[in-house]
Amino acid sequence: MTPWLLFGAGGKGVGARTLELALAEQRPVVAVIRHADAATKLAQQGVQVFYRRRL
Repeated sequence: MTPWLLFGAGGKGVGARTLELALAEQRPVVAVIRHADAATKLAQQGVQVFYRRRL
């Protein structure tokens, strides 16, 4: 299955809700995250995380 690329999955909006749906369907996900705490949490859930510190 092709992974979904999600932006904003570490927040509270559309990206986070889309991530919930993807995980419920056991889809592979790559999440672009700006906050280290969110990156850690998502990685523990099995999400492949691309973390970039905010400039």
